[in-house]
Amino acid sequence: MKIKKSIKTKLLFIISLLVAVPLIVSLIISSVNISAAGVQNAIEMNDAHSIFVEQILQNVIEKNIKALNAFASSPFTRDYITGNRTEEHTQRLVKQLKLINSDIDNVTGNSIAVSGADGMQLVRTSGKCVNVSKRDYFKEAMKGKNFVSDIIVSTSSGTRIAVFSVPIYDESGIKVIGIVQRNFDLGGFHDILASLINQDRQEIVILDNNGNVIAHSGHKLSVEKNESQAEQSYFKDSRGSKFEGKYETTFNDE
Repeated sequence: MKIKKSIKTKLLFIISLLVAVPLIVSLIISSVNISAAGVQNAIEMNDAHSIFVEQILQNVIEKNIKALNAFASSPFTRDYITGNRTEEHTQRLVKQLKLINSDIDNVTGNSIAVSGADGMQLVRTSGKCVNVSKRDYFKEAMKGKNFVSDIIVSTSSGTRIAVFSVPIYDESGIKVIGIVQRNFDLGGFHDILASLINQDRQEIVILDNNGNVIAHSGHKLSVEKNESQAEQSYFKDSRGSKFEGKYETTFNDE
């Protein structure tokens, strides 16, 4: 039986708003089921998907921050920041950074860099050293915070990334003398989200703190064009005290 095009199909949207660190803001999953039983099934499915993706994201964040903090607390790292930068020391430092990369995920584009207090990168696993003093991830780490940035388009790799950064302290443990950062390619999250889709008219979307799309189950994101859902009600609600909810809307204006 054909359905008239003028009848808009209502869809149920479930969101799970996650604020462990700025990388994670929301998951949005929609389902075409509109009967009472279908709505309940959609809620249960969406809850399970939200928990699963949340765990994946939290594991990525914790693994990166833990590895960078271990490197930052090394006496050798502090020694290098304060001026002991012979060729031998530099080679040893780069070797350590590459081992960290390999232990975390061994993704070639996920480079690690060490910067001094002026923001100038002193060494990195790949690419050219640049000054990052104006970047939020540098400023926040210099305040003594572990930080995860919102979406950045990498000038060196041309990919959409988030940056993990942690402070490097002097021997007193009080003064921050530099930072260590790791660029993380966000492209892999699309495949994870796409693998969870098991019915028509279903989407999973992850947003950053500005409402920009980090990953979408339905398509890979273009580096040239930013996608934003900042004007959607579920994102606006997340800027307040609301951490979860469900919303009815149309699917792709149908």
